[in-house]
Amino acid sequence: MSSFPRPFAVVVVLALASGCQELPSISDLRLPFSDPEEQVVQNVKAALSGKEGHSRLVGDYIAVRRGLSYYVVEGVGLVTGLDGTGWDDGPPYRELMLEDMRKRRFPRPEEFLRSKTTAIVLVRVFIPPLTKRGDRLDVEVYVPEGSGTTSLRGGTLLECPLTEVAYAPGRGRLQGKVLAKAKGPILDAQVTSAELNAPFLRGQIPGGAVYVGEDRDLSIALQREYANYRMSTRIAKRIGERFYDYDDAGIQRPLAEAKTHSRIDLKVHSRYLDNYPRYLQAIRHIHLSDTPVERNLRMQELAEQLAVGPTAARAAIQLEAIGREAVPYLKTGLKADSLEARFYAAEALAYLGDASGAKVLQEAAEREPAFRVFALAALSATMSPEAVTALLPLLHQESIETRYGAFRALTNIAPNEPSVAPLKIKGEYSLHVIDSQAPPVVHLTQRRKMEVVIFGAEQRLQTPVMLRAGHYILVRSQPTGDRLTVTFIPPGSPEQRREVSTRLVDLLLAMDEFGAQYPDVVQMLIEADRQGNLVGKLAIDELPRAGRVYVRPNTDGRQDHPAESQIGGAGDVPNLFDASDHTQGAVEGPIDPDDPPPADNLGPVGFTVN
Repeated sequence: MSSFPRPFAVVVVLALASGCQELPSISDLRLPFSDPEEQVVQNVKAALSGKEGHSRLVGDYIAVRRGLSYYVVEGVGLVTGLDGTGWDDGPPYRELMLEDMRKRRFPRPEEFLRSKTTAIVLVRVFIPPLTKRGDRLDVEVYVPEGSGTTSLRGGTLLECPLTEVAYAPGRGRLQGKVLAKAKGPILDAQVTSAELNAPFLRGQIPGGAVYVGEDRDLSIALQREYANYRMSTRIAKRIGERFYDYDDAGIQRPLAEAKTHSRIDLKVHSRYLDNYPRYLQAIRHIHLSDTPVERNLRMQELAEQLAVGPTAARAAIQLEAIGREAVPYLKTGLKADSLEARFYAAEALAYLGDASGAKVLQEAAEREPAFRVFALAALSATMSPEAVTALLPLLHQESIETRYGAFRALTNIAPNEPSVAPLKIKGEYSLHVIDSQAPPVVHLTQRRKMEVVIFGAEQRLQTPVMLRAGHYILVRSQPTGDRLTVTFIPPGSPEQRREVSTRLVDLLLAMDEFGAQYPDVVQMLIEADRQGNLVGKLAIDELPRAGRVYVRPNTDGRQDHPAESQIGGAGDVPNLFDASDHTQGAVEGPIDPDDPPPADNLGPVGFTVN
C-alpha cells in the first residue's frame, strides 16, 4: 500500500462575471496541492537520469533510519544449585513456572519449588540484528521484585524457553512463539565491582541462549519522495549486481529483492557477516546507474583520491562498492606514503576477498589505535592464510586489546590453529593458553561467550594463596610455596583433594575435574587478582574500539585536510568486536519494516531488520 493518501476529488466552482468570458484551462489553475504520487514519479525519473542535481548514490535515496534494533524475548525460569538462598515465591510467577514444569512432566514440581536450593527468576534476552538460527546469545537473569530469594550465587538456570511478550488491556500478559532457549551457570552481573562474597540478585550467562527463531535479515526503506516500484526495483537490481551468492544448484542469486514500492529485503554477504556496518556503507555508495566508460573514469579519479590520506577513506569505500573491477586501483593505494591511505586501501581490498594488503592491516593494528578495530575485522574478513600469518605476531604485542583482538579474529577464521585452539575441558566454557612473549595477562569475557584466555603459558600464582571457587572448591598454597592443594567439599559427600603446581593452567584444569563452572573460575581469578596472586593483569572484555581520533603526522594546511579525524563511531563497530550494552535501544517484539522509525532512532544508516 502506498505511503501517500489517494488523490482527493476536486470540485472547482467558478463565479463568472456577467457577460461572455472564456473559462480558464485546467493547466492554468493554481491548485494549492498536487498529486503526491505523480510527484514521486517525476522525482524518480530525475534521480535515475541524474538530472536536476540528483545524487547518483543509492544511499541518498534511502530513508534516514538507523534500524538494526535489538528486541526483547522473556521467560520465567528456574535456578537450581543455590546454597540455601532460594525461596518458594507466590503468584504470579509460581503458577507460570508450575504450568511449564507440568508440561515438561517434571516430577513433584511443588516439592521442588519449596526447596531453598531453587529460585524462580525472570529471564531476558536481547535478539541482535542478523541473528541466525543456532546463534548464541547473552542472557540476563534477575530475581523478581518482592521475592524472598537472597542470592543467585552458585546457581544454574535450567533450560528456559523465551518468547515474545506483550501486555494488552484486559487480557494481561500475552506470549508469542518461542524464539530462544536459555540455560547455564549464572555469572554475577556486577562481579567486577561488587564484593565477591556479597549476595547478588541479578546475573548473566554469556552466550547462554540459543536462538531458535527465523533468521533475521535486513530491509531497506526508501525515502518517501522516491518510494515507487521503479525506484525500488532499480535499487534492488543494483545491489544484487554487486552482492550475490549461489543457490544449491550453483545458480547466482542476488542478495536484494524489492518487496514493495518502499521496501527491499536484503541478505548480508558472507564476507560482511562479522561487520554488517561496513556492508551498509558499501551499499550506500553503490551508483544507481553508470556506463563502463563513466565507471572507468570514476575509478581513475578515486585512485588519485585514495593516495591522499584525508580523502582515502571515502575513495576506498566507493571503490569497494564498485566491486572486483576496482581491485587494481585499490592496489595502487598500498604504495601510498601515508599509513592512513595504505590502511584504507588494504581494508577495502580485504572485503573484496583480496589479501594483498594483509601486511598493511597488521601494521595498522600494531601502530595506530584508531585503525586497530577495523584492521583486525578486515583481516578476519579475508578468511585467508595471509590473514592468519599477519594475526599471529599480534598475539605478542604489549597492548592487551591488540593481543585479544588478534586472538578473537584468529579464532573466528582459524579456530583449530594450534596457537589459539582451546584445551579440552568438561566445563561449559572455553580455556585457551597462548604462548605469548608479551607481559602476562589473563583475559575474561562477560559478553557473547564464556571464555578464559591465558597469555603466557607459564604464569604461576604468587603465594601465599587462599582462594574460593564457588561454594565447594577451596584453593590453598602448601607451606613450601611451590604447590597448591585444591579441595572439593561437595554437600553430603566426603571431601576430595588434589595437589598441583602453582602454574595457573594446572590449577584451572584441576578445578575443572571437580566440576568448576565459569562463574566459579571468574570468582577465583578476581579474588586472586585482588589479593596479588596473579603475576600479570586481569582484563575483562578489553577490546579495540571505534571512534578514536587519528592525528595525521603531516598536513598541508588545506581546510579539507584537517590535522585529525575521528575514525568511525559507536554505530560503526564491527560486530565481531561489539561488546556494548544495547538494551537501551531495544524494543519489545520484532520490528515491522513498514513501520515508521521511532523518533529517537534516527541515524545515518537507512536500514531496518526483519
